[in-house]
Amino acid sequence: MSFARNALQLLVVTAFTGLPLAALAAKPTAKEALSLTPVQKDVEYDIPDAKEIEKCTVDVIKVGGFTGYAVLTDSGQILRRFLDTNGDNRVDQWCYFKDGIEVYRDIDGNFNNKADQYRWLGTAGTRWGLDDDENGKIDSWKVISAEEVTGEVVAALRDRDAARFQRLLLSSSDLQSLGLASKQVTELGDKIEAAVKSFMAEAGRQKIVTAKSEWVHFGANRPGIVPAGTEGSTKDIIVYDNVTAVVETDKKHGQLNVGTLVKVGDAWKLFDLPKMGADQAANAADQRGTGESDYRRAPADKGRRGGGRRRNCHEGSSTRAFASALSTPSAMRRGRSPKPKAAAGSPRGSTSITFVLMTTSIPFRVRPRITPLIGACSMTRPIDAMTVFSSTRSPMRALV
Repeated sequence: MSFARNALQLLVVTAFTGLPLAALAAKPTAKEALSLTPVQKDVEYDIPDAKEIEKCTVDVIKVGGFTGYAVLTDSGQILRRFLDTNGDNRVDQWCYFKDGIEVYRDIDGNFNNKADQYRWLGTAGTRWGLDDDENGKIDSWKVISAEEVTGEVVAALRDRDAARFQRLLLSSSDLQSLGLASKQVTELGDKIEAAVKSFMAEAGRQKIVTAKSEWVHFGANRPGIVPAGTEGSTKDIIVYDNVTAVVETDKKHGQLNVGTLVKVGDAWKLFDLPKMGADQAANAADQRGTGESDYRRAPADKGRRGGGRRRNCHEGSSTRAFASALSTPSAMRRGRSPKPKAAAGSPRGSTSITFVLMTTSIPFRVRPRITPLIGACSMTRPIDAMTVFSSTRSPMRALV
C-alpha cells in the first residue's frame, strides 16, 4: 500500500508542477488511484470491479481552494478524492466514498507524506483517530461517540485486542481535566490500571463476544450530569450509566454490559472493564426468571410487606467514582433527593417503565430492570427488544 501511495504521490507532483492538464500521462489512471486502500481496515466504501474500473475517469478538481484528483464512475458518481491542502504539490488527504458520500479520510496532518489521522465521516459515523507515531495504528481518539465506543469494545473483545480497548480508557490527562477531587482521581486511576492488566484474561473468560460476533446496537437511557461541587469536583461531568451493547453471533443475539461512559471533550471514555463473567451471567439468569441476579436479599425493612428490600451488589463499595448529589445517601438524609422517602443507604431505582411492542402491536409492560436480553417475552420480536433499554439505577448514580 505504501509503494502504491508513493507512486501516486509522484504522479501528483508531476501534475502540479506546471504541466498542462492535457498531459494525461501525468495523471494517475483510474486503476492506479483505485488501488489505494484506507490505512484502517474497518471501512465500508465502494470498490468497483475490473469492468467498472475500465469505465472510470480521473479528473483534476478544486475543492475549497485545494487542488487534487477525483475518481468518477461512468455515471459521474465520485469514488475517491485526493487533495493537496497546503500547496506543496503532495497529496495529504485520501478520501473514500460510498454511494457518493465521503465515509472515510486518511489525513497527513503534519505534511510529511505519512497519514497520522483517520476520520470516519458521513454515514460511517464520527470517529476521529490520532496516530502519533505514524505506524498505521490509532493511539487515541480525538472524537468518538458513545455508540461507537461500545462498538470498539465489542471489536476489542472479539479480536482479543488489548491496545484497542486501552485507547478507550481515560488517560491521565483526561482524569486531570475532569476536575475531580484528588481522591477520586487516585481511585479511578487504580481502576484503569487494573482494567488494562486484566483485559486479556477477562476477554478470554467471557462467552458473550466470540471471534464471530458483530456489534449490532447501542443501549442506554439518557445521559446525566454530575454537577460541579459533587464530592469536591470543580466541573460538571457528563456520564452515561448502564450502557449496553447488543451483539450478534451466528444469527443469535446477546447483550454485553459495557458499564459507564464519561465524556471528555468530543470523546466518550471508559474507566473500567465491561461487566463480564459472573456479573454478566447473573444478569442473564435474572432475566431468564431464575431468581439469580446481581441483586441480593437484605434483612426485611420494618413496615414493608413481602420481605426485605432488594439490595444492589455494588452497595457499600469503597470506590464511588462519580457520586451524584441527587443519589448519595447523605443527600437523601439532607432532604435534597427527588425521592425523599428513599431509604438512606439504598440505591434509588429508576421510575421509568419500559414498553416493548409485541407482534400484536400491543404494548407489553416489562418490569423495570436492566436492559432485557433479546426478547422480553416469548412473543416479542428480537428486533423490537433490541431497541428497548431500561435500568434500575438512575443515570445520575455514580459508577462504583
